[in-house]
Amino acid sequence: MILRVFTAFFLIFSSIGSSYSQDVSQEYKRLEDLTRKHLRTPDSLLLYSQKMLEFSQKHNLTNGKKEAYRFLGIANSRLQNYQKSNLFFYKALRFSKELGDTRFEHIIYNDLSINHRNTKYYDSAIYYSKKLINIYRTSDDKRSLNMSYMNLGISYFSKLSLDSAQYYLDQSIKGFKKNENLMLVTNNLSLLAEVYFQKEDYNKALKIADSSQKLAEKLKLQRNYSRNYNLLARIHNKLNNKEAYNKYIKLEEANRLKNIDPRNIKVGGINESQQKSITQHYLDKEKHLSEDKLFYKNNLFKIVALAIFLFFISIYFYKKNNKSQNEISLLREKLKSHAENNIVESELLYLKSKAVINSNKLRFIKSAGHYLEFHIAGKEKPEIDRNSLISILETLPSQQFVRIHKSYIVNIAYIKIINSTKLMLNDGTWINLSRTYKQQLKEVLNIK
Repeated sequence: MILRVFTAFFLIFSSIGSSYSQDVSQEYKRLEDLTRKHLRTPDSLLLYSQKMLEFSQKHNLTNGKKEAYRFLGIANSRLQNYQKSNLFFYKALRFSKELGDTRFEHIIYNDLSINHRNTKYYDSAIYYSKKLINIYRTSDDKRSLNMSYMNLGISYFSKLSLDSAQYYLDQSIKGFKKNENLMLVTNNLSLLAEVYFQKEDYNKALKIADSSQKLAEKLKLQRNYSRNYNLLARIHNKLNNKEAYNKYIKLEEANRLKNIDPRNIKVGGINESQQKSITQHYLDKEKHLSEDKLFYKNNLFKIVALAIFLFFISIYFYKKNNKSQNEISLLREKLKSHAENNIVESELLYLKSKAVINSNKLRFIKSAGHYLEFHIAGKEKPEIDRNSLISILETLPSQQFVRIHKSYIVNIAYIKIINSTKLMLNDGTWINLSRTYKQQLKEVLNIK
């Protein structure tokens, strides 16, 4: 009798548990579908990905949290909140590592690369693209390899490293041709033509741009027409082919699609997000004016006055930039020298939380209100301790740790790149470098 009652209760609870699990699964699927449906509307994407995260946290769905954090990263990236976007991407990366989801890790690396390119941290963008290339070279995922070549080429182009941009765009075109992905071939040909245009090899640029347009016409990619016509017009203008220039200007106007700026090149990353045109930097100043309008606008007095003004402005910014570059160069030299000549023995740091940290493993410390986050090499999650940066700095080796911001202390041994306002650690983490605390870094490095 007791056994029957126990069996009955077991079956009832199993049924309830199964029903609950099914309800959770269905609701999660509904939220995920809604989120994906709004991928191209950032505000809606932000709303639904936040709901997706809250639901996943409530029901402890690790995979759901991973996906939600990436969606939040995408939404903030499209709203140009890049710093917040990166924080969400790093959280998604942490969960993907916990789950052993290497494919998802690679997607996040690409997201980070694109974010860094959009914020003009080209070295970081290049770092992540090269990381992906090394991964995909040994895999069968050739499409992702070619996309990584393309994104690396775009980053080098944005950095104005034209030879490197040419090399990696060539690699991506060869790969896409081999895999018969002609839509991406025509996009890459257009990008490569821009590279040759900036290198002032106009005949080569013309040949490649013409190939891009012919392929776009064959594939009926009308959204590419206006961009290619604009490029062809600029090339013919440089070659003094006025008739061809006027022809392509008229074609560009006739084919401009409604609500789309034809000078925005859409580059699909592995995450399929739309990127800003890498040619926009060169096109903002170009106006398609007739010769008569140019004649009346080019008043000699205005040109001379503007030239004098720009001359003095250029001198001012040149001196300012030169001073800043000299300071950064000196910091980098001293940093290298410091690493070679100051080998600090490890010390043990005892926290109030009873945790013990090897000082040589401590990458950086971040202040978060009344608590500190101790970020340690080889550990995903930081150690948390109730303390202040002022107090903890007194316990650390002075030749190894320095405060660089009101919220950060860093281990000098982990610094890889320094620029005027930020520094990057060897894992790609960027930290703000405050002018107030830059002097402390100079003192540690013995810079007068």
